[in-house]
Amino acid sequence: MFDLERFIAECRAALAADGSARLVREAVARAVSEPASVVKGLGEPKRAEAQKLYHASDLTILNVIWGPMMTVAPHNHQMWAVIGIYSGREDNIFWRRLPDGSGRVEAAGARALSVGDVEPLGHNDQPDPPFDRCNSCLRRRLLRGRAQRMGFRNIDGGPVRRGASDAPL
Repeated sequence: MFDLERFIAECRAALAADGSARLVREAVARAVSEPASVVKGLGEPKRAEAQKLYHASDLTILNVIWGPMMTVAPHNHQMWAVIGIYSGREDNIFWRRLPDGSGRVEAAGARALSVGDVEPLGHNDQPDPPFDRCNSCLRRRLLRGRAQRMGFRNIDGGPVRRGASDAPL
């Protein structure tokens, strides 16, 4: 069964071993390879929310539960992250700024994440490209790693609005 304390210890050891997302990704992949165990260990989701499972100066682990059809504006985490899906689905669109200096953005790719998928965003200490998320399934939950700064920012620099965070599942 998924054991939160053991998972935290694995992520801390992975981060200490090489300081990047590579080994943390492996720890997250092991956890989400048994999705029913993660649900049993963390409990059934009741509503959309972000639960802080662990936080230190060099590592943050969040359990994010998206509401049905919840969409988040394009944003940049300002850090690397590892996303692991253990229930539901998450659709991501990745954006890049146009090189003309206008500040406009264009879609640069997309990735749909399903149960068992693990996706690193950014690498080492480089921030990830701006992206947004639309969740198309009724239940979704994920684990995310490493954050020295918790403040997400929209691509225009403003704070991210959490949207339907009180939506029941």
